[in-house]
Amino acid sequence: MKLTTLLYHDVVQPGEQASSGFVSPAADAYKIEAPVFLRHLAAIAETGCGPALGVVDALRASTTDPWLFTVDDGGVTSATEIAPALERRGWVGHFFITTGQIGAAGFVSERQLRELDRAGHVVGSHTESHPARMSRVPYPRLVEEWTRSREALERVLEKSVVVASVPGGHYSRTVARAAFEAGYRILFTSEPQRRVEQVEGCTVLGRFCVKRGTPDDEVVGLVEGRGSHRRRHWVQWNTKKVAKVVGGPLYLWLQSVLAARSRPSA
Repeated sequence: MKLTTLLYHDVVQPGEQASSGFVSPAADAYKIEAPVFLRHLAAIAETGCGPALGVVDALRASTTDPWLFTVDDGGVTSATEIAPALERRGWVGHFFITTGQIGAAGFVSERQLRELDRAGHVVGSHTESHPARMSRVPYPRLVEEWTRSREALERVLEKSVVVASVPGGHYSRTVARAAFEAGYRILFTSEPQRRVEQVEGCTVLGRFCVKRGTPDDEVVGLVEGRGSHRRRHWVQWNTKKVAKVVGGPLYLWLQSVLAARSRPSA
């Protein structure tokens, strides 16, 4: 089976990058201004194909090209900007929460998490502390990250949480195995692929990341399954993956420097 999944982060008002989610030049590259985001949704809606109502439904779908909408980090605009925009169209999102930030400035509160759940959205884990290089974290700490995050969400939502996403794009089979041990059964990565895999007990799904500057037609092309858009994401991602492995911490530093230089001036 193949499944297209879009990955968003924060949606902010123009010039208010620090209002939601993690604050850094690197994080800003993933923050989309609200008018652009609404334009993305309108362009998708014109195709007549909304997202599946949930990952479980999508995996069971009889249609050939289901797609999902996901949001990482747990920035406050998940609740104030993104969810309301989806709900106005009758769409459902998957919101992955960095649980150590719940209630912190710029992040969702417990009340907002419960509201997302009651509105029919899927709420899952994005680990407790959002490690910068998840695939390099020792296995016992991986299990702890996943477990503490799941327990925090289940306490707030008073229901089982079995869906998660990997932070930072640093995925490995060990990360999936730790997630399974911690109680998750569905794991989203940032690998730009539609193939659904069974890895270490988890159903693992890739995602296509929408960043600041991603044009409307590319978002639509990904939803519609156009090969040219998928291939471009694949090439860009795998080039970056090699740089991450070779550069290690130096890559993260250089990424921050380049992001700071590309940040729009006020």
